[in-house]
Amino acid sequence: MLPGDRILRIDGAEVSGLEQLWKMLWAGGRPEREVTFVIQRQGEMQTLKVQSVDRAKTLKRPQGI
Repeated sequence: MLPGDRILRIDGAEVSGLEQLWKMLWAGGRPEREVTFVIQRQGEMQTLKVQSVDRAKTLKRPQGI
């Protein structure tokens, strides 16, 4: 996605705000999955498919644990 893109739908469900976007991503199933976004870019609709990641795997862990 690019700055200025407007997310309209996630996996077919309409998105009305940032809080709803995060809730839909977190509730959408397993962490590592394909997510389909419908966006508006410069007045045109586009469909993007992205692979989500498990954010627990990306966090740094304290050394020695």
